[in-house]
Amino acid sequence: MDFGGFLDELWPARWAIIRATGLTFTISGLSIALGTMLGIFTGIVLTYGHWSAKAIFRLYTDVIRGTPVFVLVLMAFFILPVVSINLDPVQAGVVALTIFASSH
Repeated sequence: MDFGGFLDELWPARWAIIRATGLTFTISGLSIALGTMLGIFTGIVLTYGHWSAKAIFRLYTDVIRGTPVFVLVLMAFFILPVVSINLDPVQAGVVALTIFASSH
C-alpha cells in the first residue's frame, strides 16, 4: 500500500484537520458538561419529584433514549428554525448532544 499519495493529500490539509479536531473537542466537552448538569437534575426529579413531574421526565427520558442521535441533530438544525429558534451548526450540535447526554 502506498502511503506517499495519502501523505501528499494530508499535509496541505493539516491545519484544517487540527482546527476541526479542536472544534470536535469543544463541542464534546460542552455537551458532556451541560448534559451532565441536565441529567443530574432529571435524575433528582425522577427520584424525589412529584408523580406528575416524574411522569413528564420519564416520558422525556424514554423518548430521547429511543431517538437516534443523528435524528436529534437534524431536528435541532432544521426543526427549531420553524419555531423561530435559529441556531448555527455548532449550537445545534451542542443542543442536540446535550439533550442526548442528559437522558442517559
